[in-house]
Amino acid sequence: MKKITNYRVLARKYRPKIFSDLVGQDVLARTLSNSISGNRVYQAFILTGMRGVGKTTTARIIARSINCLNITKDDNDNLLPCNNCDQCKSIDSGNNVDVIEIDAASNTGVSNIREIIENVKYRPVSSNYKVYVIDEVHMLSTAAFNALLKTLEEPPSHTIFILATTEIRKVPITVLSRCQRFDLSRISNSQMVEHLSSVAEKENVKIEPDSLQLISNASEGSVRDALSLLDQAIAYCGNEVETTKLRKMLGLSSKLEIVSLFSYLLEGEVKESLENSRIQYDRGIDSNIIIQELMSLCHWVTRYKITGNSQDDITISEKERNQLIEISNKISFGSLSRFWQMLLKGLEDANKFSSNVASFEMLIVRICYASHLPDPNSLVKLIKEKKKIDKSNTEISNLQKNNSKPSKNVILSQKTENIDLTNQEETRSPGKFIIESFSDLINLTEKKDEFLLRSYLLSNVHIISFENGKISLRLEKNTPKNFINQLSLFLSNLTGLRWLITLSDEEGEQTIKEKQLANAMVTRKKVEVDPVVSLALDTMPGSKIKNINEIDEGLGVTDNNEFNEVTNEEY
Repeated sequence: MKKITNYRVLARKYRPKIFSDLVGQDVLARTLSNSISGNRVYQAFILTGMRGVGKTTTARIIARSINCLNITKDDNDNLLPCNNCDQCKSIDSGNNVDVIEIDAASNTGVSNIREIIENVKYRPVSSNYKVYVIDEVHMLSTAAFNALLKTLEEPPSHTIFILATTEIRKVPITVLSRCQRFDLSRISNSQMVEHLSSVAEKENVKIEPDSLQLISNASEGSVRDALSLLDQAIAYCGNEVETTKLRKMLGLSSKLEIVSLFSYLLEGEVKESLENSRIQYDRGIDSNIIIQELMSLCHWVTRYKITGNSQDDITISEKERNQLIEISNKISFGSLSRFWQMLLKGLEDANKFSSNVASFEMLIVRICYASHLPDPNSLVKLIKEKKKIDKSNTEISNLQKNNSKPSKNVILSQKTENIDLTNQEETRSPGKFIIESFSDLINLTEKKDEFLLRSYLLSNVHIISFENGKISLRLEKNTPKNFINQLSLFLSNLTGLRWLITLSDEEGEQTIKEKQLANAMVTRKKVEVDPVVSLALDTMPGSKIKNINEIDEGLGVTDNNEFNEVTNEEY
């Protein structure tokens, strides 16, 4: 049996030991190197950035640089800890008593900070400086932060604090103001690919450029994640990492298949799209991954239409690139934007439904259906280019003249009437209102919060005659038996008069709701035969007019909510 040896993962094996080895952090490396070499070491540093970009590594390099017994410089004036002296070796192994690393996630309380405060006054045992590295510092409690403030501001000359966090916003501003802050940036794709290539070469691993790009994309700018994925790829593929095997390991589909699905969706081919997606799903590829790759292609096509640059993604082969360029020549920006928004909404909905495949396939159907619809720009262009006005257009014009909407004066007089009622309520004592019309009665039911009575007045009452103290009306069959008593009591309390309410078999006027419905239907018919609206409806099959708003200059938009409430239909 082969002897098992201890294996160091690539993320630890290739952890930087000097400032110049830090990937993508040139500004940070130069600043710290100059600061330490110039003997301008700050009493406290705070390092922030996303996971795996080198915060803890940088803290250890600082600790080695200020405590190394044989510190030197390279040709570019970068500090070079020797990494061979007792101080460097003990710090690297974590055995140095003067360099204390604390995990704030598991030491959150004020008692842990008090222990640090008690120990900082003692000088280092064997080093130049005593260094406290507090990782994930944002996890400290409020009391712990407050306890640390004074020591952080004026620590002993032999003590340095290095704080590291991924959540800089959770760190109190009082702490930030006492520290020298460094923001570690996300590693770019080019820098990551170069670093991974260097590591693979040192490990005697052959890896395709496309594979390096895939790992870089999957790492999202984290060096540690990238090296972990490379480690996994080597374990899966051996010393020759192939792109096809890597895509399978990462749960990614073939780029050519994704491009084909992208093309089917934009062309509205429902059957082909569903078959393509089902094949990929059956292979174990998660639907969310497929959606994300489709979004990447949408982004690529959009960028190409803007910049004309097709060489910015090495993971796309020449054949796939030509297909995407051909697609970009056929599709508009409006359609791409709509496609992106639908994918984004589909990605959100997929996490709300237990069956991912069902949610994904319904998304495909929606996208294919929407692909046949014109984008807003195309629709506006069609309307502008329409030169001939058909016969119905002329009829509309006549209809608009005959059925013109109320003038501003009418609307203003209605508003004045309401104001008069309010003033009347303020000046008259209870029981002294004068109700001269049915509309006055409707307004008063609303002011007095008699909503049930108001509802019956709107929907069930046909007025035959109305004057102060006397009403003749006809009721709908579904009107409650006590309605007349309720109405009589309401009128008597408001006016102080005994009202005579008589029921009649005469037809009378339409109910308020019936009048609103009739007016709304007339408006709807006018809108439907409008040439612009009719063109929009014909261009987008299955579309409906959901709502109609009337715009009157100076008075704003009037939304016919009463009509929507009565009809129960979608317009």
